Amino acid sequence: MYVDYNIDDFIIDYETSLLSTLRKISDVKGRIKFVLNSNNECVGSITNGDIIRWLLNHPSPDLNVFIKELANKNFRFVSENYQRNELEQLLENFLFIPVLDSKRRVVAVAQRGFPTKGFKIGKNTVGEKAPCLVIAEIGNNHNGNISEAKKLVEKSIEAGADCVKFQMRQMDELYCNSDSSVTHNLRKDNLATEYTKDLLSKVQLKNDELFEIFDFCKSVGVTPLCTPWDKVSLKLLNDYGLEALKFASADLTNHPLILEGINTKKPLIISTGMSCEQEIIAVVDILKSFGSSFCLLHCNSTYPAPFESLNLNYITRLKELTDCPVGYSGHERGINSTLAAVAIGAKIVERHITSDKNQEGSDHQASLLPNEFRSLVTGIREIEQSLGKSIGREIGQGEMLNRANLSKSVFTNCVIRKGEIITKENLSIKSPGMGLQPCYISDL
Repeated sequence: MYVDYNIDDFIIDYETSLLSTLRKISDVKGRIKFVLNSNNECVGSITNGDIIRWLLNHPSPDLNVFIKELANKNFRFVSENYQRNELEQLLENFLFIPVLDSKRRVVAVAQRGFPTKGFKIGKNTVGEKAPCLVIAEIGNNHNGNISEAKKLVEKSIEAGADCVKFQMRQMDELYCNSDSSVTHNLRKDNLATEYTKDLLSKVQLKNDELFEIFDFCKSVGVTPLCTPWDKVSLKLLNDYGLEALKFASADLTNHPLILEGINTKKPLIISTGMSCEQEIIAVVDILKSFGSSFCLLHCNSTYPAPFESLNLNYITRLKELTDCPVGYSGHERGINSTLAAVAIGAKIVERHITSDKNQEGSDHQASLLPNEFRSLVTGIREIEQSLGKSIGREIGQGEMLNRANLSKSVFTNCVIRKGEIITKENLSIKSPGMGLQPCYISDL
């Protein structure tokens, strides 16, 4: 089950002509349309079958008739506060079910299975047939400096990123109270946690500064994303109106936070570093049971990650587990492994970007400089052009020219008179290859 909140392809005005409706349904490959009146209330549905039945009953049809005359007014729907089992049962008999609010407006469309067309994040589509979505992870590489954050946004755009991503955390929500016995033990036994906490306190932006950055991103034409590390941050980001939410590997097993993300109805991107397959399967089951649109990113959460630990072939396995587009969040040095991930099938790529790898903090060492990020994006786009189709083998135009010049044909090597039986001794194989290919000599 999948619940799609991008409903534009599913709705149609009730005063659309039959001819225009046929074109619109054809544009979405025969998919059902839900008919809205002037108050945006859903008053019916229309399919190719409804149109055919109407045409059979009208031998001389008026193709300018309004679609409200043909619509099926006895369509099935569920209310906004539907029960999952109710919706799943309906989808056993119907491919699409509209979700209506209290005013009968379509807020979503539930469908059987998961969509091959993918889902939208801003102006970009995430899907098997869509270009790879490239996310520049600025994170906290701005070091708490809003001017540096804006500079990195501009550098990310110049490098060709589709989205830029930040992180939001409320320190009092995320970490234990400094006076608690738990924190005392952490200080005693795990100085790394205390170092991380102190560093994050220094380098993160305030909430209102992040919102200012998001506004700046929109003004310069790039989609802002952000990782919430706690429920308060998630609510703030949802209230702001981000296009999607990204969850860090550390929260893949944090099902309460993931459920809060699902409730926003936004697409979710989740990294899978530090997780075993059983934990990945568990979160996929949750996401699918709620009909969420999501993409899991293969990831190794070491900064920087050793090449021998990347296990890029697991991207194929991740695809099998989700039956959805998958991606890659890389923390290795250089760009070659990330390019290999795209060739394997990653449809989202996330890499950190920085202006100086020698700054304090683990992310900088695992980040790319702006010129490296530009090389990554260039490589990704070249790979996409190169991949082509997995079925069939066509001869390219350049190959045809070379085939004529370089390959060989069957030639006669003597005069053959009328009525003479042709033998192999009469034939030679020579260039150019503009005649019969040598593989057909036995047939000849």
